[in-house]
Amino acid sequence: MRLLALFGPLVGFGCLAAFVPTLPSKAYTLGTNKLFLDERDFRVFNNFTDASANNNFVPDANFPGHQGAVMAIWKASIEWGSTLHGNGAGDPHQPGDLGSGGANFDLSFQGLASSVDALGGNVHSEISGSAGGTFAFAEIGPNGGWRIRYYSVWTWDDGPGTIIGGVDLQSVATHEMGHGLGLGHSTVPGATMNSTLSVGSTAARSIEPDDIAGVQAIYGVATASKPQIKGLVDVNGTLKIRGENFTGFGLEVWFTDANGGGVPIKVSGLTSNNGKDIFLNVPAGAAPGDLLVKLPGSSLDSLSNAWPFDPTQPLPCQVKTYGQQAGGANTLNLATSGSPTLGQSLTLNLKSAPIGALGFLFFSMSAANQPLLGGTQLIDLSQILQSYPLNLISDPENVKLQVPTQPGLAGLHVFGQAVATDATQPSGLAFSNGLELVLCAP
Repeated sequence: MRLLALFGPLVGFGCLAAFVPTLPSKAYTLGTNKLFLDERDFRVFNNFTDASANNNFVPDANFPGHQGAVMAIWKASIEWGSTLHGNGAGDPHQPGDLGSGGANFDLSFQGLASSVDALGGNVHSEISGSAGGTFAFAEIGPNGGWRIRYYSVWTWDDGPGTIIGGVDLQSVATHEMGHGLGLGHSTVPGATMNSTLSVGSTAARSIEPDDIAGVQAIYGVATASKPQIKGLVDVNGTLKIRGENFTGFGLEVWFTDANGGGVPIKVSGLTSNNGKDIFLNVPAGAAPGDLLVKLPGSSLDSLSNAWPFDPTQPLPCQVKTYGQQAGGANTLNLATSGSPTLGQSLTLNLKSAPIGALGFLFFSMSAANQPLLGGTQLIDLSQILQSYPLNLISDPENVKLQVPTQPGLAGLHVFGQAVATDATQPSGLAFSNGLELVLCAP
C-alpha cells in the first residue's frame, strides 16, 4: 500500500492546491454546466491502482452488483438525487439519508465503462500523476456532460466506515459530482462544495443546505408533480413499480444496461391506470443498477428518482399464486396486484364465489398440498396466523386487509387461501388457489 503524504490537515478538491485560506461565508456558486435528460447517465472505469480503493467486498442491497470503488462513487452520485435512494441506507455517516438534493435532478447509474471515455462521456476514473494537494478534478465536455479523474498519487479509501485510512473516495466523488452537475466552489464552511477537505474526513459525503440550494438553483425545486418510485413488487414474475404521479400513457422505464455503453435500456409505451402502478416485463440485458420512470415530454421534472434494482435477485416484495390447477373444488380465484408492505393496506380480489356465500380467508406460515373435501388444501392448517370471515356480496369481491407494522416481519413468507360455501360442489364448499406473499418494509 502506498503511504499517504500528509501535507497538512486540509488539501484541495478540483484544481485548488493545499492550504486554501478560510474566506468569509457566502452562498454556492454556479458553473456553466447543466445536465439535461439525455445526460443523466454515469459510469465508472475502475482502474484504481491501490488495493485500498477496492477492498470493500460487503454487498449492499441499495447498490446491487458492485462493491469497492464503484459502490463508493455510486453512493456519492445519488446523494445529489431528488429523494432517498431506495430506503436511503448504505452510509454510516448519514444513516438512512442518502439522496438529499430535493431538486428536479436524478442520475442513472449505467455500470462499468471499458475506458476513461471521451471528454463529456460521464465516466469516473483514476489518472496517473499528481497536482500538488489536489485530489481530483472534473472536466466539462464541449457539448455537455463531464469526466471526473482521481489522481493515483493518493491512497484512496472506499469505505464504507467512517474511520478512513487515506482519502475518502466517496467524499471526493460527491464534491466532484457537484462540479459535473454545474456547481462551482462554495466558501461556506462545512459545505460539500467547499474547496477543502481534511485528510481522513468523511464529512463531504453528505451534501449540506448550501449545496442543496445550489442544485435546486440549477434544476429547480422538485415539483409536486414529479414522478416518484416508492417500491418494486414481483407479481407472478411481472415487475410492478409502485409510486405516484405516473401519467396514464406514454411512460418509459429506464434500466441499467449490462453492456456499459452509457445509454439506459428503455421500455417505452407503458401505461398506468391509476397513476400509482406500472406493470412490465424486465427487458433482456438489464443489469443490477438503478431503475427510473420517465413521463412524456422533456421537462426536468419528468424523470423520477432512481430506485435500486437487481434483476438477478428476488425482490423483497413478492406476490405469487400457486395451485391454480388444483382441480376438484378449487374453483375460486384469489389474487392481488397490491404490495404486501408492512403498515399498509392490501386489497385481495376473490372471484367466482356465489353471491351471498359465506366464507373464510386463512393465512398460514407454510404451504401445503393435500386433498380436502373434494378439493386441494394449499396451506398448513396447523400453522394458521390469521383468519378473516367473508360475506361475499359481489363477484369479484375485494377484501381489504392491513399488513402488520412490526419491522421484524419484513421478509416473512405468508401463504393464503380462501374457502366459501357453494351448493354446486359435492362437499358444499369451494376452495381458492394459494397466494404466497413476501412481506417487505416500507
